[in-house]
Amino acid sequence: MTILISFDKLIGSPDDASLGFLRSDNARRYVRQLPQYPKQNFSARFPNMSPGAVDLLEKMLIFDPNRRITGIRHAKLFPQFYEYL
Repeated sequence: MTILISFDKLIGSPDDASLGFLRSDNARRYVRQLPQYPKQNFSARFPNMSPGAVDLLEKMLIFDPNRRITGIRHAKLFPQFYEYL
């Protein structure tokens, strides 16, 4: 639970649309009953990161795995990974 709350404090609490991937009604109820947090401004939270890195981080840290970028298919869209592809 602590990890989920820490994650929510950074990315903000998920809305109902972001819970659609959860198959269990109990899981959705559990997440809904957790404290609600607004999404933090990543640029302010990580001031030493480049705008591109902040953009990448925001796209990687999304609650719904169906909307989150993953793998090489998405990484190639970001110059930070060009040297590794």
